[in-house]
Amino acid sequence: MSYCRRGWDGSDLYMFEHVDGFIECSGCAFDDPWIVVLNSVDEALDHVAKHRAARHGVPDGLEEQIAGENPWSRSEP
Repeated sequence: MSYCRRGWDGSDLYMFEHVDGFIECSGCAFDDPWIVVLNSVDEALDHVAKHRAARHGVPDGLEEQIAGENPWSRSEP
């Protein structure tokens, strides 16, 4: 599941829940090799704030979506 995709709704980011249970910012403008692994909600939200501060295209409501739909908000079966 992706939280946002580059080119959709004005987004410059591609963030998604990786199959290994973390959130990835793929093709990130801040890092080389352009993949940022985010291991907590706070880390993911801080990363989104960094993109906003840099005036990158960030979809409205992204923070709320990450806070509500992330690998750490679900209990294990």
